[in-house]
Amino acid sequence: MRQEKSGRRAAVPVIALAAAVAVTLALTAALYPRADRTPVAFRPSSFTRAAPLDINDATADELEALPGIGPALAAAVIEYREANGPFTGDDDILAVSGIGEKTLAAIAPYITCGEAGTDAEAIG
Repeated sequence: MRQEKSGRRAAVPVIALAAAVAVTLALTAALYPRADRTPVAFRPSSFTRAAPLDINDATADELEALPGIGPALAAAVIEYREANGPFTGDDDILAVSGIGEKTLAAIAPYITCGEAGTDAEAIG
């Protein structure tokens, strides 16, 4: 009889430990569903537009609709554009602080740096 009680006592901590591990794994999976944890800027986007966005005329709200562009980058694009004049090609947008090759690759299909009503030069 004594051995039987001793065996039960040893099983309780093991069961409690197993339950704690299961709860931890479940919470981790719920809080962090993406295993690769790819930054938002580089995930495939559902952003769609009928025509490319002219970054020389775009408002902050329009720029923020681009994949990977938030309020800070939108403001930086506008500030750079106001200080240096219109963008003329992809090298210009790379001069904006915070926009690198990966961000350019994410937004290139959706932007242009031409004037409205003219043959726009697509970036990318």
